[in-house]
Amino acid sequence: MLTNAVEARPRPARRTDLSLVPVVVKLEAIELSGIRLEPESNSLHVAGQTWILRAKPVSVLWLLMRCAGVPVTREELIRHCWGTYRPRHDAALRVYVHGLRRLIDSDPAVERRIVTVRAAGTHGYLFLT
Repeated sequence: MLTNAVEARPRPARRTDLSLVPVVVKLEAIELSGIRLEPESNSLHVAGQTWILRAKPVSVLWLLMRCAGVPVTREELIRHCWGTYRPRHDAALRVYVHGLRRLIDSDPAVERRIVTVRAAGTHGYLFLT
């Protein structure tokens, strides 16, 4: 018998919402048009130079290269890179794409490889081979 006036209530079992658990996918190395991305080491090789990137830009570039020639919407990129968690600022994806362009499209004699696509209310990016 309880001594307090409050009766004991059974605690509900804790449940993990699986939609909030990020899915870990192993990204394979990919090479297109003289650009090699190695996600395991976060390294990007362009024109004989190597850069070590952070995880998010690697994810962004990997998806763009994987879908080369096909536009990838901002929503698809955000879902792939952030999962169900959205970035704090909408500019986060633009900042990553800008930084990738500076590394990949540094030669003015070569056509841009990452282009912005705006069509029918959608906004995204396209990796050209």
